[in-house]
Amino acid sequence: MNGARSWMLYGAAGHTGALIARHAHQRGHRPLLAGRNAPATAALAGDLDLPYLALALDDPAALDDALAEVDLVLNAAGPFLHTAAPLAQACLAAGVHYIDIGNELQVFRTLYDLHQRAQQAGVTIIPGAGFGVVATNCLARYVSDAAGGAQHLEVAARAARRSSHDPAKRSSTSTDMARAPASS
Repeated sequence: MNGARSWMLYGAAGHTGALIARHAHQRGHRPLLAGRNAPATAALAGDLDLPYLALALDDPAALDDALAEVDLVLNAAGPFLHTAAPLAQACLAAGVHYIDIGNELQVFRTLYDLHQRAQQAGVTIIPGAGFGVVATNCLARYVSDAAGGAQHLEVAARAARRSSHDPAKRSSTSTDMARAPASS
């Protein structure tokens, strides 16, 4: 770690990112707000009097510079299939901890492949720290306990086409479901 006492919220201007930014601010945190949408990130930062940075994940030098200022990155930018791996790998190289709020199976698989390197570097990588994962796991445990300790549980999901206000969430869900392996 680099000794900084700050954290970055990547995807701060998105629906969920803005909720996280506002809640963190209300609790006295001063995260560095970052994201691809410079005008929206700047507007939110202005509303909350927080620092911000327009940051594209395909700009390695800018990403390295930004990570030098923080100890932890919370990724709220979907689709996570496109943001999680490059951001987590950059965090790993910089010695910065990484957390995301995604719930995409392929992202879990990709980030789990970084486990050995992260462990050796003393970096924590935590995918799926968002509500969707927690709620699903709690429900699965409840059903298992109610069934007397189920050995297998099949979870069915259906993507809502218009119910989400967040286009990134809709895209993530559709992409993840299209890539999900068929049950045997």
